[in-house]
Amino acid sequence: MQAKNLSHSRLRTIIIMIVALLLMMAVGSAGAQGTVIAYGSPVFGTLSAEAPLGFFNFNGTAGDLITVRVIGTGGGLDPNVGLLSPTQVSLASNDNDLFSPGSSDASVSLRLPETGVYSLLVGGSNGTTGDFLLRVDAAAPSVSTALSPDTPTVVNIPLGAPSQSFSFNANPGGSTTLNLSTDSPGFGFTAVVRNGAGQIVAILGGDTLQSASLTIGAGSGVYEVAVSSSSPDTQGAVNISLGAGAAASTGQTSSAPPPPAATQEAVAPPPAQTGADPLAGIGANDACTVTPAGGNVNLRAGAGTNFPVQGQLFAGQTANPDGQTFGNDNFIWFRLPSTAWVRSDVVRQAGNCIGLPTVASPAAPAAPPPPPPPAATEETGAPPPPPTQAPPPQDNNQPPTEETQEPPPPTEETPPPNPTAPPDTGQYILEVDRDENTQFSEQVSSPEGDTTDQVFIRITGLQNTPPNSTREFSFTLVCSGSGTELLRWGTGGNLGTNGCGATSTRLFTNDSDTILFTIGFPPGSGPALVNYTIVINKIS
Repeated sequence: MQAKNLSHSRLRTIIIMIVALLLMMAVGSAGAQGTVIAYGSPVFGTLSAEAPLGFFNFNGTAGDLITVRVIGTGGGLDPNVGLLSPTQVSLASNDNDLFSPGSSDASVSLRLPETGVYSLLVGGSNGTTGDFLLRVDAAAPSVSTALSPDTPTVVNIPLGAPSQSFSFNANPGGSTTLNLSTDSPGFGFTAVVRNGAGQIVAILGGDTLQSASLTIGAGSGVYEVAVSSSSPDTQGAVNISLGAGAAASTGQTSSAPPPPAATQEAVAPPPAQTGADPLAGIGANDACTVTPAGGNVNLRAGAGTNFPVQGQLFAGQTANPDGQTFGNDNFIWFRLPSTAWVRSDVVRQAGNCIGLPTVASPAAPAAPPPPPPPAATEETGAPPPPPTQAPPPQDNNQPPTEETQEPPPPTEETPPPNPTAPPDTGQYILEVDRDENTQFSEQVSSPEGDTTDQVFIRITGLQNTPPNSTREFSFTLVCSGSGTELLRWGTGGNLGTNGCGATSTRLFTNDSDTILFTIGFPPGSGPALVNYTIVINKIS
């Protein structure tokens, strides 16, 4: 009965927020209804049964990296917050603050996609009310240094220095591991990893941390890592390198198939490297730009090697894709404005490629018809008919043999079935040591196959007395594949509202050491095949 009441309370909160959003859209501008706030200025407010939502506006500039924090200050309020674009499109929402261990505060971090007036909706989770403090902070767009998979980078961090930013491209053909370490005595570092949209993927660090790593699943887009000292009173150096991701120790055997073998889409050997990098100077918030990873690469009429070649993208040339899709060969394909398609594993990427919209590929071309029989000529006459034999006597009591069965109907025109995740147990139990960072990977599909997984995660080694009586962990879902925008996940037995790239945090104690995540697709979702990884990091 308690779970039922909780569900009704969440439903009530969602309905109130939807009604409020509709009212705002009907006016045409939230500015007429919301209090205007400025970056860095705290605002105090109160939610009650009569006024269960707070409306606020702020002026944002494209590229600003903002952090919205809502802290409950009285009355038992468990706050949540939603961010709306200048056109009233929902951009992000949250009800757990990653930076407040043990609290129920709300936080949203995002790189603003456009200049305009943004709106904030502040509410109470599970119908709670009370007082709150709201603050929006912003950082101007920063210049990040590109990391190369083959070249380790050493970052020197002097006393009191601000964070230094670095960027790297995800690998569509396999996972990428970000490795960080320090040899400086008495020095600890913190690394905040964000995706192309500015959302936090993971936080690695601590006063005594000497090394850390994060594996990001196969996909496209640019990630950014900001490195700083864990304490302004210490200085040292951090070593950063990129490598191919190794299989994580999850305690479970994943049923996801291995990545497909690459087919040759490069049509010329890579030339000798001369001149400037064509992707140099392209920031994470700039338009997605691609260039051949080696020599010339094919441009095709659709998302697959079964489409005809329309041309080539030559070595050193760049192009700006306007969409992406998941091909039948299990690779991501970029659509260029000329309606030509290039496969993601044969190009290098820069800019906000992860934010490209998902678009449909043209229908696959039909198989060519069989050649006609040779025509008769004067010299050869008509070709002789094939010899025929009298059929053997038919025994009506015997089933037909392979020779007498009718051939199956042709299947050339039958569209291929949607790829699906193979059925599995659907439930997993993962035990994580109180001081361990790890990850768990699986695969789900829609509308058929393995549509939903439940993952029980238990934190082991917690004790009754400090310092090992509590631990806080963050859980981030990293996705690749087709239909990633349809995937939802949350805690408990029902799907939540979190999507791919979202992060949830939880404080664990000796008598509350387990969390359940449900990951899958809501009823009525379209075709999708998603490989997901739960990245598990200890915060404190």
